[in-house]
Amino acid sequence: MRKEPSIAIFIIAYQAASTLISAYKRIPASLKRKAKEIYCFDDCSDDNTYYAGLGYKHANNIKNFVLYKNPKNLGYGGNQKKGYNYALNKNYDIVVMLHGDAQYAPEKIPILIDPFLKDDGEEIGMVMGSRMLGDPLKGGMPIYKFFGNKILTFLENLILGTNLSEFHSGYRAFNLNALKEIPFNKCSNDFHFDTEIIIMMLQAGYKIVEVPIPTYYGPGSKSHVNVFKYGLDCLIAVINYRLSQLGIKKDSKFDFLPCIESNYQLKTDPQSSHVKIANLIRKMGARKVLDVGCGNGFTLRALGEKWRGTITGIDIDKTLTNSASLKKYRSFISLDINKNDVSKEVSKDYFDLVVLADILEHLKNPQRVLNQVTKVVIPNGYIVVSIPNPDFIPVKILRILFPKFRMSRGPLDKTHLHFFNIDQTKKILANEGLKIKEIQTTTFPFSFIIPNIFKNNLETFLIKINSLLITLSNRLFGYQFVILVQKNM
Repeated sequence: MRKEPSIAIFIIAYQAASTLISAYKRIPASLKRKAKEIYCFDDCSDDNTYYAGLGYKHANNIKNFVLYKNPKNLGYGGNQKKGYNYALNKNYDIVVMLHGDAQYAPEKIPILIDPFLKDDGEEIGMVMGSRMLGDPLKGGMPIYKFFGNKILTFLENLILGTNLSEFHSGYRAFNLNALKEIPFNKCSNDFHFDTEIIIMMLQAGYKIVEVPIPTYYGPGSKSHVNVFKYGLDCLIAVINYRLSQLGIKKDSKFDFLPCIESNYQLKTDPQSSHVKIANLIRKMGARKVLDVGCGNGFTLRALGEKWRGTITGIDIDKTLTNSASLKKYRSFISLDINKNDVSKEVSKDYFDLVVLADILEHLKNPQRVLNQVTKVVIPNGYIVVSIPNPDFIPVKILRILFPKFRMSRGPLDKTHLHFFNIDQTKKILANEGLKIKEIQTTTFPFSFIIPNIFKNNLETFLIKINSLLITLSNRLFGYQFVILVQKNM
């Protein structure tokens, strides 16, 4: 974030005629002068909220205080969408959402802005004022809301693997660059918009910072929330997100890739395919590598900063051309390998090693592509192939019981055209005269399904159990195979 970012304050208002002016007056005077704009969207109130604010503006000749009235009620989430789109259109850097009912202390706006001004400010997507970091009961929060907030937040943290003190404060400041990257317009128009936008920030890889704020329940701060419906909606949102992450159920709200540019994620545990591939590259002493289906540069990221060599990447995704993650690649070629000849694209280059990580199962003619990449490997050079294991026990059971069942990722990825087992893969490799040097097996990626609060001990335990079972039968208990083959002279 720039040292002098442009700041806007968005006052969200509904039936707030008696409190709107008070909320505005309590904004620190220095911030009123500094803010590029303080704007209010009245969500079609019938109590003269809009006119109360407009009258105060004109009576005091306040130029940067602007008011709008929605012609129809958009709902709490819908009104937020309109307010954030307004800030984006104005090209502001930071927008703070303040409630017009003065439930959240306007005097505390500066502490919501401060984290964005630090060195890591650009990594922060949003700053939330947390009542739970203060003394909410002293501030008048009803006891049933206090415990409801605690229980709901615990469940949301458990499902999402987060550690927030609360999800349900409406006092927030946003990095507009982060808002540009998430499809927040797909969020609900209802009150659980607040939970869904948190999920989106997490999906986008941005930090969420919490700061303590006082709690106020008093005249004018009447809630319009049906707490039971709200709680259920929030739980459904986090469950849908988790199911979407696991590839079990697609939710269009969370099916976006703003920062990771690929539908796959880097797996960093020692048992993962990414780490095993990187280890094989080091072991074989490869210094010139071709990464076919490079995605977001997982191979080089797994190799780390100490590896000394060059990588050329190939991927069908044209958006990766400007990927920051691929800047360290020697070059990147946008290519549909189902239609084009890899060997012709890199005809002047020969490589020590070619990586085909989770690629063969996506190809219309994997034998043809394997033949092409073999041509660009030096004599006695290597190819590393990784494939998902369709005989992995949970996957095999699902395929037997539900033959048409597919997921958005994993061994049952709906984009897979083939489900090669280890024997079929060996045959494809042998057809090109490639000699198998080594076969490694990965464990299930438990890190993607275990909440953070359980990760350290539980994940280690499950990996050990899975590893033990793999020694008994890698065909039944291995999640993926990583195969190192050598090209003959």
